[in-house]
Amino acid sequence: MRLRHSRGALSVALFCGLAHGQTLATQHDKSNVLAHPEIHGTVLESGTTQPLVGAEVSLYFLGEERPSIRYGLGSLTSTNTAQTDAAGAFAFHPEKLGYYTVSAKKEGYSAPSRGEGKSIIDVTLTTAEPAGEARLTLSRPGQVTGAVADMVTGKAISNLTVYATRITRRDGRILVVAAVQAKTNADGEFVVSNLTPGEYLVNILAQKTGRERIISGASADDWRAVDEDYEASYWSGGHDLETAVPLVVGSGLSVDAGKVHVHKVPYYRLHVRIPPGSCGPGDKMLIYQQVPRRTTTIGRAACAPDLLITGFPPGSYRLLLTMIKDAAETRETASV
Repeated sequence: MRLRHSRGALSVALFCGLAHGQTLATQHDKSNVLAHPEIHGTVLESGTTQPLVGAEVSLYFLGEERPSIRYGLGSLTSTNTAQTDAAGAFAFHPEKLGYYTVSAKKEGYSAPSRGEGKSIIDVTLTTAEPAGEARLTLSRPGQVTGAVADMVTGKAISNLTVYATRITRRDGRILVVAAVQAKTNADGEFVVSNLTPGEYLVNILAQKTGRERIISGASADDWRAVDEDYEASYWSGGHDLETAVPLVVGSGLSVDAGKVHVHKVPYYRLHVRIPPGSCGPGDKMLIYQQVPRRTTTIGRAACAPDLLITGFPPGSYRLLLTMIKDAAETRETASV
């Protein structure tokens, strides 16, 4: 009986010892995991699966608690940096759990377009998930090339301003994001470079723009003159903004728009009369033209009783004048 009792006690002791050992091992493994948090990931070229070698990746620690106010990276100091390897991969092993931001950069590259990935990502490390992943992308500027010729004569048009207009779509409408311009050379060829990847239209507009359109103290010849300038057109297609077919410019790619044919059409002049007594010495005016969903700045001019504004294609416009008197502003509008 004693022997059996001793064996039972020994068995219980061994069982308890194993259970105790397993608990320690589990705790030890858990402490190892928590002691070595990790943030890893890759940097790719936007729109591709091409890894970026030698990209600089920076790690920013935001705190152990979720930050209530977010600041730009320019006001933060990185806690660590790394260079991506041949696979575009990187890894950090921060000392603390908490909230981090990871960003990537490389000379000749910039942040990708909206919808093409991110160059800055937030990562949260917790006790339950001490490892996090950051997939970053960067893009190279692209370009649009082409040539411009007269629709009637077929001759190349030199020194013409051409715009590569970046567009986006929202609620079924096409919106203009930004435009980059270039001049055609002696052969009518153009290269619009430094374009953020995205959808673009090649845009030809009237060449007289801004302050050039405002004539103060117009003469009799100014009143009689008939203007001609290039008709606004969007390519591919040569039609308006809504029906033109966009060119897709990828990261680091050159897209050829082909030959763009343009022609000149009559443009109208608008006589603006300012009410008597409205203009004082040194007063200025800011002049804008408005069409549905768009306001364009024409320019600034000295306040005068009579102004001639050129460059209006057929259509309906609302003219907005902002009078500047001793740093105070008043506004007047008129529809034409």
